[in-house]
Amino acid sequence: MQNRIFGTMDNGENVYLIKLFTNELSVNILTFGAILQNMHFKQRSVVLGYNELQPYIKNKFYYGAVIGRFANRLKNGYAKLSHGTIQADINTDTGHHIHGGSKGSCYKNWQILEQSQSHVVLEVLLPDGEMGFPGNLRTQVKYELLSNSSLKIEISATTDAETLCSFAHHSYFNLKGGGTIEGHELQIKADRYIDVDSEGIPLDLCSVSKSQFDFRAKKKLSSFETLDHNFCISNYRTKIKNVAKLSYDSVSMDLMSSEPGLQVYTGHKLGVALEPQLWPDAPNNEFYPSALLGPNEKYLQETILHFSDENL
Repeated sequence: MQNRIFGTMDNGENVYLIKLFTNELSVNILTFGAILQNMHFKQRSVVLGYNELQPYIKNKFYYGAVIGRFANRLKNGYAKLSHGTIQADINTDTGHHIHGGSKGSCYKNWQILEQSQSHVVLEVLLPDGEMGFPGNLRTQVKYELLSNSSLKIEISATTDAETLCSFAHHSYFNLKGGGTIEGHELQIKADRYIDVDSEGIPLDLCSVSKSQFDFRAKKKLSSFETLDHNFCISNYRTKIKNVAKLSYDSVSMDLMSSEPGLQVYTGHKLGVALEPQLWPDAPNNEFYPSALLGPNEKYLQETILHFSDENL
């Protein structure tokens, strides 16, 4: 199977584009950042992406990337492990760590391990000490088309020393095929959310009841609202379950995941990021789901995106 060269990095490495497809769903995956560069459902583009490599090198908005080794924020870059505290890379203007740091998984050129018309497996090694994290973390992501209209994203990892491990897939979805997210409706199966300060650092665990964060029934995503909050689905990783539903007109996307949290971000209004992950700053909050991964354990995150169109 022939992969297309999408671009070349400054160090001379080629970045490849892998195309997976069925009759109804097609996806383009890049080796750089394990990025979902494009996805079409029935000829309609449903994710945001760039058409060339250069904007992905910095990827300010993390379009389509697999982010880690710790997704979301760590306050002041600190994190508690079993045997002490680590200082992770500070890569926000406000002095915190976010999404694995300035050399996180989204800025690596992953290796292709296997592929077919319907799946690809990519791998990257995040070395011991990089970004302040202990342990050599060997990470794989598998993108697989399960049916004509479903994409499964499976992220797994192992380590040779205790470390933090919480990845997230960071696509922005727009079911219109373009324009803003005006008119989209979102439903989330969560009765709690995490209130945060102006820098995205957790303050308190709150009920969604009688708040603007109550998405238990379908709710329109206004272009004038900004969400950047974690919705608490469960207290720990579980078997894959229904988490959220995004809809526009007759087209909808059901999101199923094993993760205890769903970060929802609508910052620039062109798409909505739905990021299955652990809760933000989890290592520094005793009663949050644990982000620790030991050398005799395996991290496994599973997410399925299922698309449908009521008119067809």
